[in-house]
Amino acid sequence: MWAEAFKKADEMELVGEVGEDFGEREEEKNQGGGGFNGGGDMGRKEGTKGKNEKKVKKEKKEKKEKKEKKKRKNDERSEEAGERKKTKHEHSGGIGGNGVELAAGEEKDITQNEEYQQPKKDAPNQEATEQDDGVSKKKKKKKKKKENSKKTPPSQNPSSSNESPTDPQIPQPPSPPPTPTFPYPVDPSDHCESPEIAYSHVSEILKSCIPNNDNPIIYDPYYCDGGVITRLANLGFTNVLHNKVDCYSSWSSNSVGRFDVVVTNPPYSEGHVERIMEWVMEGGGRGRSWFFLMPQYVHKHEYYQRLTKGIRPFYIVPKKRYIYTPPAGFRDKKKSDTHKKSSPFTSMWYCWGGSDGNNGRLLKKAMEVARGGEIDVARSKSKLRDLRRKK
Repeated sequence: MWAEAFKKADEMELVGEVGEDFGEREEEKNQGGGGFNGGGDMGRKEGTKGKNEKKVKKEKKEKKEKKEKKKRKNDERSEEAGERKKTKHEHSGGIGGNGVELAAGEEKDITQNEEYQQPKKDAPNQEATEQDDGVSKKKKKKKKKKENSKKTPPSQNPSSSNESPTDPQIPQPPSPPPTPTFPYPVDPSDHCESPEIAYSHVSEILKSCIPNNDNPIIYDPYYCDGGVITRLANLGFTNVLHNKVDCYSSWSSNSVGRFDVVVTNPPYSEGHVERIMEWVMEGGGRGRSWFFLMPQYVHKHEYYQRLTKGIRPFYIVPKKRYIYTPPAGFRDKKKSDTHKKSSPFTSMWYCWGGSDGNNGRLLKKAMEVARGGEIDVARSKSKLRDLRRKK
């Protein structure tokens, strides 16, 4: 029994030794790089760590190279800016057109020089700018000279001195019209010709002034430029008494001559309207028909109301304002053509037939003419007021 026990113990001890020996050999394999269990895992970990370190080193190297490259570019740009600044301020002496210094007597293409920098398009060359300024000044001077030559007539142009100013082939500027003169005092601002349309508005009524006579003798005492003769002739009136004389002297001497009707546009200033109203109502023109082209305010004056007391003149009012023109070269130029050509007052025709019977007949004719639409007719001052309110 005890022999079997000792034998078992010896066997167990032998098995332990064999196990220890096997464990030592496996451990030696693992430490030597064998791929079993813990030893293999450690080897793989060490290999991965080596690869990561190489990758990090490579990335650091690339970053460093990029940084150095960027620094070199910045340095190059700074050098280029310095060269351009130098080029801009150095254009004389031994400096080339782009700031490159050339040796005395050296003929060298500066574009081949290593320091030559092509100027940028957005930075214009100072010399080219000065040349452009010079060209623009020349163009302005030439344009001004051309305009002056247009304003100067060929006969007064010094450049055409070889041509005679009296040469019939050269167009001569029209000479200004001579200033008209009159044997009586005249106010330039109150001296105008009446338009033909104004006479056309009363032409049919004038033809009815004398029964069975459509061409009565018309007297216009106030001479302006003589244009009234032509305008009335265009409307069929060829018997017109209109001379450049002092009408007041003619009235005083009773030397006017024979006439049938007075048609005139009297001067509005210095009492001329009152004087002609006195002459036709109380003087030599009494009992004759009259047609006066005057401002609308005249019928409000005391002298008009006094002189027309007991009669009933009628009024022809144009729907469009009349435009008057002064004689050529007589009135100074105004800032506005309206002031130059038009009366500052709205005018109308004051009409009387010379007697109540004849006046009624002329009023009837005027009412027929008014149906054409260019004029209105008022048979009294109250009707005239109604017309103004209607407008």
